[in-house]
Amino acid sequence: MRNRAKRAALHAAKNGMHLDTIDWGNLDPLSTDNTRGYQCWMDEATIAYLNMPGVRTALHVPDYVQPWDECADMPYHQNKFDMSEQFENLMKLDLRVLLYNGDADDACQLQQAQWFVEALAAKHGWTESDKTEWSYRGVIAGYQTSYKTNRKFTIDLLTVKGAGHMVPTDRPGPALQI
Repeated sequence: MRNRAKRAALHAAKNGMHLDTIDWGNLDPLSTDNTRGYQCWMDEATIAYLNMPGVRTALHVPDYVQPWDECADMPYHQNKFDMSEQFENLMKLDLRVLLYNGDADDACQLQQAQWFVEALAAKHGWTESDKTEWSYRGVIAGYQTSYKTNRKFTIDLLTVKGAGHMVPTDRPGPALQI
């Protein structure tokens, strides 16, 4: 990992980029392990990179434009409070639906998905399977529960161990498998 970081830093320096604000020793850009950092949540590295003069020039960002920052202060207006109606429309079709959440996701918590599906199941009398483990390469990768209706409509609810909000980025192998 350190060699990769050194190569990235040398490449950046050679191309006129200043990377002294990034701690390359703690960055593993190929990591899919939540103990080594999520690729998609490297906020400090992203901010530093997008504000480098060479990057701003390459992106044609004029000097008078303010430095790039994450958009956490933007107002968010929720327009769907309950997706039950959409799922009830789907229930009219013969479908197998997969809902999955990373168990380290702080944006769409797996409990929210579980409670949502459990409420639909209770309302419509669906049968619920036992929660079972599912594996990737012989290691527990998460847990699965299936909900079946009296029609050909099924919902499978999966959790992905160690994944955050971006499951395919955090755990690409298990994500591809599911």
